[in-house]
Amino acid sequence: MKNKQPLRVYFGSASGVDDFDPALIHVQTQWAMIEALYSPLVEVDANGQVVGGWAHSFDWDGLTAVFQMRDDARASDGLPITAADAAFSLKRLLVLASNTHGDLSSILCTEHKLSKISDPCSDIVVDGNTLRIKLKRKHYFLFSMLASMDYAIVPERAVDPQTLKIKNYMITSGPYSVQHVEEGKISLTVNKNHWHFSEKIAENIDFIGLKDSAGQWLPRAEITTAFEQGKIDFIPTYAFADPGKMVELAEANSDVKLHMTQPIGLSLLRFNPHSTRMTPELKVKIGAIVRRAFAKRFAGNKFGRKPTNEFFSPVGDGGLDAEQKKNVAQIFEQYESLEFVDAQGLILQVSRQSSKPFIQSIGDSLPGLKVIEASISLNFRPIDGIIPDMMINVTDTAGIEDISLLGYSLASGIFPYLDEENKAWLQNYIGIESKEERLKLLRKLHFDMLTKPTIVPLSSMPYHALTRAPWQSHFSELFAGSPLWQITKKD
Repeated sequence: MKNKQPLRVYFGSASGVDDFDPALIHVQTQWAMIEALYSPLVEVDANGQVVGGWAHSFDWDGLTAVFQMRDDARASDGLPITAADAAFSLKRLLVLASNTHGDLSSILCTEHKLSKISDPCSDIVVDGNTLRIKLKRKHYFLFSMLASMDYAIVPERAVDPQTLKIKNYMITSGPYSVQHVEEGKISLTVNKNHWHFSEKIAENIDFIGLKDSAGQWLPRAEITTAFEQGKIDFIPTYAFADPGKMVELAEANSDVKLHMTQPIGLSLLRFNPHSTRMTPELKVKIGAIVRRAFAKRFAGNKFGRKPTNEFFSPVGDGGLDAEQKKNVAQIFEQYESLEFVDAQGLILQVSRQSSKPFIQSIGDSLPGLKVIEASISLNFRPIDGIIPDMMINVTDTAGIEDISLLGYSLASGIFPYLDEENKAWLQNYIGIESKEERLKLLRKLHFDMLTKPTIVPLSSMPYHALTRAPWQSHFSELFAGSPLWQITKKD
């Protein structure tokens, strides 16, 4: 193999591997690393179609999903990935009960909660190298849900049998495995027995965490500088580097190539569903203030960022109908000219990479507001003992029905109903065969999210990635991810 020169990938802090577990994905950096290390039963191809992963074939037999495992691939240690490994990984998710993209416990082993792997579950059956998942009712999104990284297969031999924590990242089911870890660098090596392997992909990958002169992890604004200085070869979509500088680099250098997705990223203001300090009217007022500050910050943006009033794509599945759009617009229009809102005692969480002038402009219009800069997480976690009332973050949205996105939205608390009502809504949704009927429910959910509100959409945007020769990327414009096996070396 010719590609021994490592592909150097920007990766934020790159301080360890313990956070990279399919059972607990909160942020995009976790997804990206897990996607390199582990592979699921099925995958989604560049056109959004579900195709075989560790299962070379999959189909329904009545209410039973049948997966026939591959025998032409191996894990990174050279041993097979079996139906037993797949069953173990599913039961591990049920025991840990921490995954964020879909609720497996609502459809499998529902008679009693599993507390250990050895607990019986008649819904998950291993028959030689065939895995059978028995359901009590049809789940029309099961295959697409299982393509999420939450359901990637973790070889049982790589897991501590008592704690169920991953103990060996050198034994993985994906295209790469961990070779070495040090402060600021995580090194991966390719699995030549994986179906995504080719002679053109990187044999070695270094995830690089860079620090500034003060010893702090590199600010987002300086990522492109590190690229220019030759410290990294690839800036992935999840880095959120300055798109203007990325475009400039690509236009000025023939050996630098820019990748841009469809506008599937969404910046939004999220409200803590457990906070009791804001009325719906106050949320709308604060949303109007933040939306105006956001529009001012990105005025004249030439890189695909546009203001939006919707969570789902306006022209895709789940987009509001004309009457709903009119009603949402009217709710916010009455506060468009509002200059100040008393936010005394309220707490807003923003990313550490947030623009200081932007934060200042919000604070000026929301007197009394306390702003905390911290790493953005799925849920509202205490920060130095303080629980935020709201946060600004970025999430993926979609133009098509995406059960993983809906599951993630449920887990993050942006569904507009009470906890048990949210779960019941999702279970009802996945059991409806008619797409027309499902989309009626989805539009109503979308409308309620925006009018209660649980969120205030701020802007849609594409994701950007930058690659330096001799490497070149072959990513889909439909997805936010940057699968590393889709980067090849030019001949």
